Amino acid sequence: GGGVPSTHSSTDGGAHGIKAADMAWSIEALDGSIEAATGQFLVGETAADHVGTLTAVVDGSGDELRSTVRVRVLGRSSWAEDFEGMSTDKGKDRAHAHWIGAGGKFFVRDQEGSRVLMKTEAPRGLQRSDVYIGPPDLSGYTVQADLMGVKRKRNRPDMGLIAQRYTLDMQGNHQRLQIRTWAAALRMAKTVDFPWEMEVWYTAKMRVDIEAGKAIVRGKVWRRDEDEPEQWTNTAENPLP
Repeated sequence: GGGVPSTHSSTDGGAHGIKAADMAWSIEALDGSIEAATGQFLVGETAADHVGTLTAVVDGSGDELRSTVRVRVLGRSSWAEDFEGMSTDKGKDRAHAHWIGAGGKFFVRDQEGSRVLMKTEAPRGLQRSDVYIGPPDLSGYTVQADLMGVKRKRNRPDMGLIAQRYTLDMQGNHQRLQIRTWAAALRMAKTVDFPWEMEVWYTAKMRVDIEAGKAIVRGKVWRRDEDEPEQWTNTAENPLP
């Protein structure tokens, strides 16, 4: 659980401590409860991944002090999502609210008898979007997803995976597969030629391992209707992880 900040500036310019027990708490869209004595938010034992807000209010000398925090609850160390149970109705077709960076850019759509998560076309210019579904300190995992790109006029999309701050990028216009940490400074990046087609489903897989003090970043991509290759398509090394 987590608490709401419990020290606020008073109206006369001084500072005073406010006890959690003196606060009035409200919970919106969260599965859990507040422990009044400590101000700790206790997540429900059967809570699924979700997001909501906590608000603490103190009414002192006629002046109301209010603090609101947005809370993201992640109850699992592994995830699997095929979007089949999600709605395509307008207003209900958004990606999970607890997926950081997905709001307003990714929507659930029907395609060839299945439901998929689709990134909307930018109204103009280039719109890159990174989406994060887990906690930032997670490590030692493998991430995998099925991906398909669609050509718009002369442009082919870039798409891929992120694991532990590293990116596996299928570059559409350049027909390459790149591993990097930061696009603006390709300090440890490794790029290999990788021809791939539009409107064809591919499976991408990625993991990061720390070996002898170095980060070994491995990625592979193959057509979804074919067997997974034994060898990694691209492997990069970061001596300063």
